[in-house]
Formats: sequence, structure tokens, C-alpha cells
Amino acid sequence: MSSSGSADQLRREAAKARKLADNAFGEADKQRLLDVAASLDREAAAMETALTVRAAKASASLSARTTRSITASRLD
Repeated sequence: MSSSGSADQLRREAAKARKLADNAFGEADKQRLLDVAASLDREAAAMETALTVRAAKASASLSARTTRSITASRLD
């Protein structure tokens, strides 16, 4: 499973936890489930941020290599 897929799965699990919280009998159970949902959402957001940073670094690295390659070919 890709990291993006993992983040999507965490969001689905958070939605399930919120749905269970809506149907919980006790306030304590409801709060625990809402806490779980919030935690899963935070984890998914962290994954998405990490993926965005990784993609930006990869793009910058590719751009730098391309620029060096073009510069080197012009010097030949």
C-alpha cells in the first residue's frame, strides 16, 4: 500500500471511529472514540505532509540535476 493509500486508510478509520462515537452509549466511550478519530486524522495529515515534502525535495533534486546536465552539455 502506498503512503498516500495509508493516509486514506487512516482517514477512513477516523470516519468509522466518529460514527461509532455518534452511536456510543456513554460519554466516556464517545470521548475515547472521538480522541481516536482525532489521532488518526493527525497521523494522516502528518503522512500527507511528509509526502508533500518528499515530493518537493525530489522535484528540486531533479531540477538541479537537469540544470547541471544542461550546463555541462553547453560546456562540451
